[in-house]
Amino acid sequence: PTLRIATWNIHSGKGRDGVLDLHRIAQQLSEFDFVGLNEVRGTTRLGGGPHQAEALGRQLSSGWLFHPYERRWGRDDFGNGVITTCEVTHWQRTPLPHTSVKGHGNIIVHTIAWNDATVQILVTHIDRQADRLPQLRLALKAFQDLPAPAVLMGDLNTTATDPELASFLALPDVSDVLARTETPSSADRIDWILVRGLRSEEHTL
Repeated sequence: PTLRIATWNIHSGKGRDGVLDLHRIAQQLSEFDFVGLNEVRGTTRLGGGPHQAEALGRQLSSGWLFHPYERRWGRDDFGNGVITTCEVTHWQRTPLPHTSVKGHGNIIVHTIAWNDATVQILVTHIDRQADRLPQLRLALKAFQDLPAPAVLMGDLNTTATDPELASFLALPDVSDVLARTETPSSADRIDWILVRGLRSEEHTL
């Protein structure tokens, strides 16, 4: 009866120690049904090979999707991703408005089959500089326009003190999944899972 979801900015597979290790990331994700990934790298080998979403998916015997928004050397190089044990019946990727060539981002709405119903899950990564506000507004509106039950997850590069996000969090039908795990040290949190039409319980890694 429980849909187990997570969001993780994997920083190209590197931990806080600077070590690239997808295996230890996979170990942390083994209990989840749907994971939204940010800062996912495409293949790093000139001869091809799996992108990081596929590499994680294979380690977890799960499905995967890579949603790139940067191309280098004629190939998809960087973007968002998904690891899922749920059936994704449809997905739609939309570029985010941007003023720079690099790091413009996208939003992806995934329709998943779950318990004889469908859930809409929006995954995104918002710019941290000049394009942050217009991208945030677009992502919040896209989430609000989705039929419930719906989820918005990702690195929004925005804290709860931002007026735009604060007013959205005050809406009666929007629930911040991670709110009840807040501590003084998490006041600068920029990663979010918001839900509509779902009852939430929290689990932090």
